[in-house]
Order: sequence, then structure tokens, then C-alpha cells
Amino acid sequence: MSSRDRVNALLKKPVQDCTEAELMALQKGSTTEMKRRVFENLQLVATQYVELYGHKEGIEEMGEDLCKHIAQGKHPEGWAGLVRHLVRISG
Repeated sequence: MSSRDRVNALLKKPVQDCTEAELMALQKGSTTEMKRRVFENLQLVATQYVELYGHKEGIEEMGEDLCKHIAQGKHPEGWAGLVRHLVRISG
């Protein structure tokens, strides 16, 4: 049985009847699903940028908006911290 099937089976069980291991499986399963949904939303936003600006310009514009307008209020080190992270992960 896949972990997703196990989580779906646990959803039919009252929470108070779950073991700690089952509760951890539910937590992991819900986190995995939330990550999947967030990434799906990100892909949709990227598609909208590309449709609006073109392939190269769309992704670059999305990156600029993320760095200049979103990261400033969301990243603890502002947009510069996000840029440093991107440089570090770029290899």
C-alpha cells in the first residue's frame, strides 16, 4: 500500500483512535499534499508570466517580482537574502 493510500485510509478513522505513528503519517501525508499543491500553483503562475511576457522575459519578470516585491516582506533578509540563496544553489 502506498503512503498516499495509507493516509487516505486513515482519514476514515477517528483521530482519537489513531496511534502516534498513524498521526505522524497523517501529518507527513498532509505536508506532502500541501507541497504538491503549492508547486502546482507556482507552475500556473509561471505559465501566466510566460504567456504575458514570453518565455525568457516571463520567467525573468516573475523572478524580479519575487525578489523585489515578495521577498522583501517574506524573507528574513529581504530580497538580497533570496538572491544570495539563489546564487548559492545555482552551483
